[in-house]
Amino acid sequence: RVVGWRSNVLEVGSDSEQCRLVTTSERLQTVWLAWTAAQHCVITKLRTPLGKAQETLGHIDQACKKLAAQPVERLDMAQAHSLLAFTQSLEKAMVNGWDGSVAALPLANK
Repeated sequence: RVVGWRSNVLEVGSDSEQCRLVTTSERLQTVWLAWTAAQHCVITKLRTPLGKAQETLGHIDQACKKLAAQPVERLDMAQAHSLLAFTQSLEKAMVNGWDGSVAALPLANK
């Protein structure tokens, strides 16, 4: 089987170059986890353990506001990058859900 860049990392054998890249790159792990969380939100129609759609969006909004209220000196950049990656992934997944495709992403379940 030929493994391409679009392969699911979890399906690739542990000895492959892709698996080593993911296990050693914290940034790549953050982006992948953000994408997975965003896909989960869209697939479950924003019904998450945080509550129904409105409550889930409210929690995301609160997290953004809490992070924005931090002074720059005390800002945790890793947390800011994670939240940004999640919101970008959520936007892409939501647009993909109602339009069908954003940058050749697989279609989400409706």
